[in-house]
Amino acid sequence: MLKLVWQDMVPVLLNLTLSVFPIDTIFTPPELLLIGGVWPSMDELVARGKRVMFVSGADYGLAMNTVIFTK
Repeated sequence: MLKLVWQDMVPVLLNLTLSVFPIDTIFTPPELLLIGGVWPSMDELVARGKRVMFVSGADYGLAMNTVIFTK
């Protein structure tokens, strides 16, 4: 877990993720905050064009939290 941070791999992992999944198809933590922290339904996500959400069991810091939810 911390090895990703120590080896500065979090930005690499995020860049790889975003090279496959366009940011506008990802439901992100900042978007959740913008809608008041209330989780939308699957239908609402699909209606907004969201097709994927990423959740990690480990928190790798602020860079990750722009795209990936921490469990």
